[in-house]
Amino acid sequence: MLASAIRRSGYAPIVLDQFGDVDMTAIAKSVEVCPHSRFAEVAGGRAVQLPSMPWMYGGGVENEPDLVTRISAVHRLIGISADRLRLVRDPATLFASLRRSDMPIPRRFDPDDAPGASCPLIVKPIRSAGGLGVRLYRSGEIIDPHIEQIQELLEGPAVGALYLSDDRGCELVGITRQTSGGRSAPGPFVYQGTHGPWRVPSDAMGVFRKAGEVLRGEFELRGLFGADFVRVEGLPHLIEVNPRPTASTEVLELATGRPLVDEHLACFDLGRRRLPTLPLGFAAKRIVYANTDLTVPLDWDWNCRNDPQAVHPTLVDLPRPGSTIRKGEPVLTLLASGPNRESCLRSLAERRDRTVEMLAKWAIRRSTL
Repeated sequence: MLASAIRRSGYAPIVLDQFGDVDMTAIAKSVEVCPHSRFAEVAGGRAVQLPSMPWMYGGGVENEPDLVTRISAVHRLIGISADRLRLVRDPATLFASLRRSDMPIPRRFDPDDAPGASCPLIVKPIRSAGGLGVRLYRSGEIIDPHIEQIQELLEGPAVGALYLSDDRGCELVGITRQTSGGRSAPGPFVYQGTHGPWRVPSDAMGVFRKAGEVLRGEFELRGLFGADFVRVEGLPHLIEVNPRPTASTEVLELATGRPLVDEHLACFDLGRRRLPTLPLGFAAKRIVYANTDLTVPLDWDWNCRNDPQAVHPTLVDLPRPGSTIRKGEPVLTLLASGPNRESCLRSLAERRDRTVEMLAKWAIRRSTL
């Protein structure tokens, strides 16, 4: 959670968010909930009323360059500017740049050419995050190229690369393995979780490093940013750029002990406030989605649910008591760590099973006549 990392760096964040989770409210100076359907309007209106201060954005806001422009007129942006977002988040511009640099990428298809493709295809919203809205292409379906793109479906493990870029160059911070879908997720391509660091052969590392340098040079990306890849027969193919601190930031902070968000702030000349902590070796996170409509009990106390023996919270993104969560929506996020991959993922699976058992008791019961 970005707000937690900012808090650990010694700042008291003011948060504009779609959920207003319990744990965020506990660490923030203030939290204002902005409804999803009107997020840009409400968040932008509230932000420009605040006294001038540094500001950062998290997942989804990279699709709102007009919002970034509006807020940055009042507050100093600690992140990638709106004009850079418009370029790197435009699929045609991004893939043309990657092609010129001989980066492995999936093939893209115009709607008129897609029915004759000899490979499986997916349809991706141009403005999306976390795999929401991604689906398999059905031959003959009508696609509006202004809001969706058609891409080759690559078969292989999905991985994410996290980069840190400044005037000196672009560092590959680490690689994480990504998972998607699952029985309760709202779609087979929806982001489910991350674990790492993930070790890959040296030739693949060369591709990851080159991708970071290309993105930094072509689009002037600065600070923390991420890129998603699919490894096809071992070769990483870049499929999307996330021009902001990504979900893997928290995982790699825990695993390596590096204060990555603090290092991001330093890229914009905000003074370093944190020292590295003890590396935990391996870390993982997983979103738990609701497999039925449910309501968090009004008297529920999350404070007693985090493992008191853990060196970090094990449950985050906690919904407020009384909240109703619909089937397929995210309920909370699990965090786990350990000295190696096996112990960490085993702990994560056990916590996931206990959490699903707990959530089953919150299901909304509907009577039938």
